[in-house]
Amino acid sequence: MWEHQSLFRVSAQLFAEGIFNLLDRSLRPEVFLLGFASSKEADEPGAVIIEPSTMRYSPLDFKDVKGIAATLETDTGPQGIVYHLHPNDHDRTAKHHWYELVCRATETTLQDLATSRNENRRSFCAVPVSLQGYLVTVVLQLSTDCYDGYYTLPKSTAGRPVNLPHAA
Repeated sequence: MWEHQSLFRVSAQLFAEGIFNLLDRSLRPEVFLLGFASSKEADEPGAVIIEPSTMRYSPLDFKDVKGIAATLETDTGPQGIVYHLHPNDHDRTAKHHWYELVCRATETTLQDLATSRNENRRSFCAVPVSLQGYLVTVVLQLSTDCYDGYYTLPKSTAGRPVNLPHAA
């Protein structure tokens, strides 16, 4: 995806370990990068890049993410009702909305993979960034058992952290 992606991933891994090991060593943070090629079809080589390449997931595990995101887009209701004074604002809003849908689709895919493989991992994805022809997202995985052991807020808090590890 880009020249120094492995250095970035290692830095993000060390940062995550620094934060979550102070909170609880049992969370076992794991960071990896996913890149979705903007101009390639899902079945083409290089359409999905995983850093590190030795990750337990393969690019084929994520070939349907863009399709899932497109499905989510139709389920979110009308987005075109909001009018923007400047044309660039509308484009920026539409891009950001698409990036959020890719993020949600990636989290859904990772949750399905963890369930089907009986992995004890809870995944969190950053909103992707467009970088050299790829939508790159940072994925953080934590131990589900440890994560679920933390006290959660009793009310539904849409878009807000529900417990201490989620806030971190």
